[in-house]
Amino acid sequence: MLHPSAKRKVREAVEAIRVDPEIGDELVRELSGLRRLRVGRLRIVYRVEPRHVQIVAIGPRATIYVELTARRRRGKE
Repeated sequence: MLHPSAKRKVREAVEAIRVDPEIGDELVRELSGLRRLRVGRLRIVYRVEPRHVQIVAIGPRATIYVELTARRRRGKE
């Protein structure tokens, strides 16, 4: 569960992504095709599609990339 201030920051970041999908940094290697935006210690990982933006994951920087790489290798992302 996120602290209310963290929730507010995540909502603001998601809105910023919606307005400008190129705001986040491109990821590389196994996570190429995805972008990420920093929100304090959290990361929002997303994919820019032709007509929309898909939020792939929101989580702590310490584990999110390892978890997403593992999901991709299993074919679940």
